[in-house]
Amino acid sequence: CSVATKLFAKTAAKIDDQPFLIKTFKKLHEEDAYGVRNAIVEHAAEFLTSDSIELLRNYYSKLEPKNECGYQARVLTQALAAQLKNPEQFEAELRKQSDHYYCAHIIELAEIYQAAGQHEDLAQRLPEWMPKIQDHLRHQLENIAVNTYRTIGQLDKAKAICVKKFLSLPSTINLSAAIEFTDKKEISQLKGRVNDSIFKNSELHLSHLSYLQQDNQHLLANEYLLTRHELLNGDDYSYLIPAAKAFESSGYPLAASLVWRALINSVLERGYNKAYSYTAKYIKSLHALAHEISEWQGYPDHQKYLTQLHSAHFRKKSFWKMLPEEFLQVIQTE
Repeated sequence: CSVATKLFAKTAAKIDDQPFLIKTFKKLHEEDAYGVRNAIVEHAAEFLTSDSIELLRNYYSKLEPKNECGYQARVLTQALAAQLKNPEQFEAELRKQSDHYYCAHIIELAEIYQAAGQHEDLAQRLPEWMPKIQDHLRHQLENIAVNTYRTIGQLDKAKAICVKKFLSLPSTINLSAAIEFTDKKEISQLKGRVNDSIFKNSELHLSHLSYLQQDNQHLLANEYLLTRHELLNGDDYSYLIPAAKAFESSGYPLAASLVWRALINSVLERGYNKAYSYTAKYIKSLHALAHEISEWQGYPDHQKYLTQLHSAHFRKKSFWKMLPEEFLQVIQTE
């Protein structure tokens, strides 16, 4: 559908007959029972003039929104208003529905302000919109705000947003954004405040672990993991696999082993046989790391862990067949 839409827009752009294109646009949407052609309107400005888009917008805005056809017309009206890069007109279309509907489209409205180059006007609206936006979309509006304030030279406001984001959601991305507006001394102080906040919380937040590793604070990441390893949930493999590899490459084999163990335990406890081949590779990593660990700090060593694992899951024969014989010998000699 995406490829077809782009091809249509590219072909239509070569046609000068605007009345024909308007007629074709209407026909496509009149015979679009499943809404698969809705994406065409997002490319309208590529093949229609502003006057043609306005004609279509007026046409669809006059249809009664009392049935499926009317609902479709409402969607098209708003999308066409967006293509005109006229934020005032687009906002008027949104407010025709409800305040809730208007709030749900604030991000899109802000983007239209940007596209229209109305940065000063957008800056005036941002304080009004920030409290209305839903939490999961707020970061998008904050990014728009930073770009807007940067564009009009209000760097103090851009800095305030970036600093607040970094303090509340530590990440190297948010750190990089804050660095743009602060000096080295202030960044050092901000990182100190973030680290204090991270370690004061006794819970395990994998996003915090990821931040410490990505910021090359490997010693602190090791301390953070070792003091919270019992809270590891092996189901969080999207975070844990990169974390284990980062501990390996930064020279913290014990922390890496604890993360691999959490992943292994999760797969075997769930009996998720589709992941057995990956889990066998994790055990191979454990085997290699064991030679680098001289002090297990009270944790079961490699041999004891494998024996305990085998004792708990010995019935999963299809898994154990994936391991080299040398691993099974380690288990048997315990």
